[in-house]
Amino acid sequence: IQRMRNQMEMLVANEHSLRFAMGDAIAAASYGPNATRVETLQMKGLSSSHQSIEVVCACPHGATEDEVLPLIFFFHSGGLIVGSVNAELHKARHLAQESKSVVCSFEYRLAPE
Repeated sequence: IQRMRNQMEMLVANEHSLRFAMGDAIAAASYGPNATRVETLQMKGLSSSHQSIEVVCACPHGATEDEVLPLIFFFHSGGLIVGSVNAELHKARHLAQESKSVVCSFEYRLAPE
């Protein structure tokens, strides 16, 4: 399973492979002159283990800190078994750019192998 996850992340690891795999519009949201801004946050968990969850948020190009934007929660695919935020960050960035929204994706714990 980890090998599949690594292969998915390698497929979108650079601009050239992302353009080849997903097309120009999606690649432009990550690498173009109007690329989205990405911030990574740590959110403290509510369980007794107090583990933090990584949250990656993409903001559309040109958005200011004072601007109020809609918020979209983006959960990567993989059926809770495979996948990661990094493997599908390009989709979240494209969604943020097209919808003029803040798109937050969570690196949730995957099911055990």
